[in-house]
Amino acid sequence: MFEKEIVQLNPKLSVHIISVKSMNQKLHDFLDNVFVTICEGHSGSSVKEAKTVVKYFFDTQSENIKGFDGYYSKDDNEWIMESKSGSILTDDNNHYDMLKKAYNDLKNKIAGTNGKEKNNPWKNAYNHASHIDVNSAKSLRDHIKALSRDYDQKIYYDIKDFKIIPSSTLFLANSWIDPDKLSLKQKIEAYFKNKKYSDIILLCVTKMSINILIDYIRET
Repeated sequence: MFEKEIVQLNPKLSVHIISVKSMNQKLHDFLDNVFVTICEGHSGSSVKEAKTVVKYFFDTQSENIKGFDGYYSKDDNEWIMESKSGSILTDDNNHYDMLKKAYNDLKNKIAGTNGKEKNNPWKNAYNHASHIDVNSAKSLRDHIKALSRDYDQKIYYDIKDFKIIPSSTLFLANSWIDPDKLSLKQKIEAYFKNKKYSDIILLCVTKMSINILIDYIRET
């Protein structure tokens, strides 16, 4: 389906290195099984219907809507994701630099220092968690709502108290290049070992092409 390596650099810091070289049948079937749940929760929509909504979002999304890229709960723990992506052909993009940007964006959003945006990132998370099909626990919704209310009152927080998932996706140019995993892990360990967080999972996803997922979403 895809290659993955998980490295536990310390008890609170892990790195997941994922390589997606093609859309094989196994990966296609896996996406068909989880696509609706990821996008809409337990909505009862078909894969085709969910893809239509996602395609519309891609075509019409507004840069004015800012928030966290993901807010997840597992075993009563809450995790916040910030994702960065780019082509290997543009601005010398690499996983290490994108992970640093993702971490700093999370830190600034939580601390209320996210530049001119100043949009409440918790509000979007609360609105999504409140959708009935997502089936979020009331305790989770109440916690996000409290954080959103504090943000509006200019009460901000420190990233050290949150579990976070900075993520980077690097798109290749249809020619596979193996990531230098040893160098990447060394750089990540050196940079993140003294950063603030409660727990951190770093995702590094390399894809053969930007079209792998786009073609899947746009197929009928």
